[in-house]
Amino acid sequence: MIRNEPGNVPIFEGVSVSTQAIEAVPLRPSPVDLVETFDRILAQRESIEAVLRDAFDKGAKRVYLVGSGGSYLANFNAAYLLEKHLADVTVHHITSGEFLAREPLGVNADAIVIAGSHTGGTKETVASVEFAKKRGATVLAYCSNADTALGAASPNFWSYDSKTTTGDAKQLFTAVFAYAVLKTAGADLDFEAIERNYAKLGPAIKQIHEKVDAEYGELAKKYHTENVTYVVGSGPGQAAAYNLSMCYLMEMQWMNSGFFNAAEFFHGAVEIVEDDVPVFVFLGEDSTRPLAERVRDFAVQRSSKVVTFDSKDFELEGFDEEYRYLAAPHILFTLTGRLAAQYAILNNHDLSTRRYMGKVAY
Repeated sequence: MIRNEPGNVPIFEGVSVSTQAIEAVPLRPSPVDLVETFDRILAQRESIEAVLRDAFDKGAKRVYLVGSGGSYLANFNAAYLLEKHLADVTVHHITSGEFLAREPLGVNADAIVIAGSHTGGTKETVASVEFAKKRGATVLAYCSNADTALGAASPNFWSYDSKTTTGDAKQLFTAVFAYAVLKTAGADLDFEAIERNYAKLGPAIKQIHEKVDAEYGELAKKYHTENVTYVVGSGPGQAAAYNLSMCYLMEMQWMNSGFFNAAEFFHGAVEIVEDDVPVFVFLGEDSTRPLAERVRDFAVQRSSKVVTFDSKDFELEGFDEEYRYLAAPHILFTLTGRLAAQYAILNNHDLSTRRYMGKVAY
């Protein structure tokens, strides 16, 4: 591909472009409303619990976590939490398109369906809500604002009301849904401590943004012209790996990349590791961390371009040590946005630029 340079116009076969000079892309700032948005999401916990409590009182046995793209990957942490702490409730993490195509028989009056979309207009997700309602499931949904197709279709709806705090907001919303399910299903956890620590997450994330911006500018200089970048994560950390690879590098920077589950990495992807192949590894603080550490330990012996993103590298002011694991997926996820912002500057390729999405029919 042709990278943008100020004053030049990129040309892609079959794609029309403006003849106006292209201005340099500025650094996308840390969202000014991040803490406020987090507080707004956390404040909706009780109303979410009320809907779920009613569902479990009626005998709910299954939970479906449904979404597309960034709203699909937002559920990796939620799926991990529910599978780890629930014995009598089955959990399904699935894309909206697959959900519709499969028409699971388990989607009925005994099911809870939780659906998300930033825009609220993702057609597969709106259709998933309509399908679940017809099957008699308890449906909960969220997006950026209520005045959307998803808001209109959903009998139980919540919003984070922000256009700038998006991915981080979805990560938090899905965690709130997950802990609400755990609480109302009777999981043996200290929910008071969980809620107390989550209340400190917003300020902690803002501090991390301030810390990494300069550092990631240097990191981006090393890797923003790579032909391909492989990204690996495990458990809840898959959200960050998926987001960096699929959403930021491929969708928003038009760079070749691949996302891999750490455990599956050794069943094929391992063969592409060479000295000049970048391998980015995300390390969290949950029980799947050793899976990602194994990839890191293998890759550093064979590639000079291994980068590790480790949530343990960051202080969390006010967090109880035993509850750091709550914040780890959010830390890893938010790092991807700050790194991508630096790539956008160096590639002079704004993160909102698209060739096909929203521009052509498919």
